[in-house]
Amino acid sequence: MTYPKGLSIHTIWDEIAYLLDLSKDLLSLALTCRTFKDLIIPDHIEYRHIRCHIRREDVWKHLESRPRLTRGVRFLHLHNGYSTVRLPEILEPRHKVSETKQNGLYWDTKITKENFDMFRSSLSHMTLLKEFGWNQGYICAEEIIDIIPVLTNTTHCLEALSMRWTNEHYGKRRRFETLPIWGLSGLKRVILQHSCTASMDQMILNFCPDIEDLCLVAASPDSINNIMRHANWGRLRRLSIWETFFFNVQPISSTVITSFFDRHTNLESLVIPDMAKGMPTLPSSCLPKLRSIRVHVHLDSPLGDDDADNLPQLDKLETFTFQIHETAAGPCPSILLNAPNLKKIHLVLTDYLDDLVSADHNVSNQKENTNMFPSPFFDLIKRMQEMQEEMTEVFLQCPNLTHIYCEAGSDSDKFCEGLSALRDLKISELNSEGGETCVGLERDESWIYSEYQCVPLTFKAEAEAERREVESWGNFFSYLSDIW
Repeated sequence: MTYPKGLSIHTIWDEIAYLLDLSKDLLSLALTCRTFKDLIIPDHIEYRHIRCHIRREDVWKHLESRPRLTRGVRFLHLHNGYSTVRLPEILEPRHKVSETKQNGLYWDTKITKENFDMFRSSLSHMTLLKEFGWNQGYICAEEIIDIIPVLTNTTHCLEALSMRWTNEHYGKRRRFETLPIWGLSGLKRVILQHSCTASMDQMILNFCPDIEDLCLVAASPDSINNIMRHANWGRLRRLSIWETFFFNVQPISSTVITSFFDRHTNLESLVIPDMAKGMPTLPSSCLPKLRSIRVHVHLDSPLGDDDADNLPQLDKLETFTFQIHETAAGPCPSILLNAPNLKKIHLVLTDYLDDLVSADHNVSNQKENTNMFPSPFFDLIKRMQEMQEEMTEVFLQCPNLTHIYCEAGSDSDKFCEGLSALRDLKISELNSEGGETCVGLERDESWIYSEYQCVPLTFKAEAEAERREVESWGNFFSYLSDIW
């Protein structure tokens, strides 16, 4: 790397620090010598990943006055309120902050013009930004029109984009043909939530040829159809379509689905909505290449037991998640019988809102009823417990299975015997709390959907004893180090 003459040594050191994206890499560089330590700590290391609320005027004023350090920001995530600290919530329930209080932290407040101008000015200095997430619940289309040109004109290495619009703009498609959005051509990961999909679907189709990970949350049927018909992303690895039950989903023709999978032969992970509502039978040619699948199990699901003889061998499939619908039938999806290398199984309920819609429970009826869950919810739990007992034979045919996550688990002896037969099984969480809590897969805001990491129930006592022993030895060694 060559630098023009006349640059100071501090400028060269800054350029070296700009080459590193992660804070842990900066820390490793800072430990090499005192010079880099004084340069990186605390200046550069605290400016790589910024996660805050848009109303934090002190943050934007600080970044606006320090363009040299603002340039090094790689990850900028704007959220509704303070993020949930999950571990203390699990260990200490009394510390849990109510979801209503947390989500309503800044919900009714709007962004002032002065605050938005400072934010936009700070954003214009982030020339090395790689991930940008705007998950505000009250974002307006007019603000997006101002933000996207700033992103495209300042940064040329943006790889991940997450956008969410407010419900006020449902059905209002805002086009971006007149905006200079060529700077978004390097996007690889895109998450579009709610009505922003209806405005940005054509943008990602025309200007983002290298998308590898696409997630559509509460997308409209028109947007899904548009993407399925015209998308041609040769590098697409992961496709996720969530929560289409907010709309009157119209069926997508099997020809469109087949053509989509024929064009995307590198697809490895697939999350699709209730197939009985909007998705036809998946082409068998796309299944052998998938490593992860999440589907609904429905009465007329294409992955039911009737199709066992027609399914190909799924040697690459490692993770399979299926949601139980209230009309689910059959012992289990036959796809499990054709996956010898399956390692993880997630058995979860359908989304709570989906059950409310199917049961026609409105808000007023919920307030009058002392039970917060409708009756179909408990039918789902009963059906899930029956399916877990019937899945024992499937577990025995998956020798590599290491993780089983079952919501509303069954305590029957038959199901426990199926678990004990798997010697390599390391993680198994059976939630016997019934309908009091609906946990499901926990959603993470950092581009992936995380899982609960739990120890087997039969080994919880041993694990707790081992943890206490490790802590006691740690205290002992700490005491020795203080003496020496």
